[in-house]
Amino acid sequence: MIPANHDHHTVPLLSYDCGLGMTALAASLSLSITRHKRTVLVVLILLLGLGLSFGLYPGVIAGADPKPDPVEGLWLTQDHGGVVQISRCSAGLCGRIVWIDVTRPRPNGSLPSVGDMAPSINGRVLCGLEILTGFKPVAGTPWIHGTIFNPVDGRTWQGELEVDDTDTLHLRGYVLIPLLGMTHLWTRTRADSITPCRP
Repeated sequence: MIPANHDHHTVPLLSYDCGLGMTALAASLSLSITRHKRTVLVVLILLLGLGLSFGLYPGVIAGADPKPDPVEGLWLTQDHGGVVQISRCSAGLCGRIVWIDVTRPRPNGSLPSVGDMAPSINGRVLCGLEILTGFKPVAGTPWIHGTIFNPVDGRTWQGELEVDDTDTLHLRGYVLIPLLGMTHLWTRTRADSITPCRP
């Protein structure tokens, strides 16, 4: 009888102790994994912080805009007849006409008519017309290369842009090589100095 009673009481006790042991083991493992995850997270944060400090990840800061190119902005043409806005586009940097001196004679010599606030040439409305397209930096040079559209004759030229130390834009258009081209000087202007045209 004694062995029977002994077996009756011993089995539950062993099961209970085993259950406590497994629970403790699981808790210990869970705590160890949690600590490991925290350690890895802290190390990753430290590494990321060092990378940002040394400029290794220039694009990870949310909301950080790319540094504007010196040629971006509003530019008054050499003859002061218009203002071209150069900004980023899908092709690189592009420029469109945003202001026109409507009091000046047309390239063909005709005078603007009264109320003509959206002049056109050869059927093309000048306001909003993109005349600079796909300008991108040229490796090893200060120039930005793209194409220039001349609305007067409808021709497209190769072009180069550069801003000098006096914040003057050098726009050079050419057909074969830059040496055979012509350079125009544009002056930077402010948005509050013009009234944008409307096509």
